[in-house]
Amino acid sequence: MLGLAVQPPVRARPGMALYPPPVATLSSNVDMFDELSRIWVVATLVQHNGDVVADRVTGSLSDSAHPMPRALSTHREQAYFCFPNLVIRCPGTYRLRITMMRMDNASHTASPVRVEEQVETVTITVADVECRQPKMTSAERSYLRALRSDGLNIPSPS
Repeated sequence: MLGLAVQPPVRARPGMALYPPPVATLSSNVDMFDELSRIWVVATLVQHNGDVVADRVTGSLSDSAHPMPRALSTHREQAYFCFPNLVIRCPGTYRLRITMMRMDNASHTASPVRVEEQVETVTITVADVECRQPKMTSAERSYLRALRSDGLNIPSPS
């Protein structure tokens, strides 16, 4: 099951990296470690009406599955995906849609890639006004600390 462990800020400035960066997690009741190399996610910027606006976002819009660090490990959470440098370039109201895909080598269909799940972030209002540092939950702060300890380069707030 795909979920969001860290939500992006609800307010952001155009041209500035989103902080905190969105972090998605993959949970399962069965061990998925051997499958993680075939799983990845893609982030898509969508407007309030669901229209995709790909030309308004820059940064790394995809990530492969990373095994969950020991500091965050539970029996259910198996992997995470992080988007540490996303920048929304234009003012507006948006959400990020995170789509999980899986490579199915045994598939006899035209495409060996399956879209499995999608989740959407909170609404992000991008405006050219001063934004306060976003409030994060203690769980979100813990996730970011653990990911930094795991070697992920997550920039500090601008």
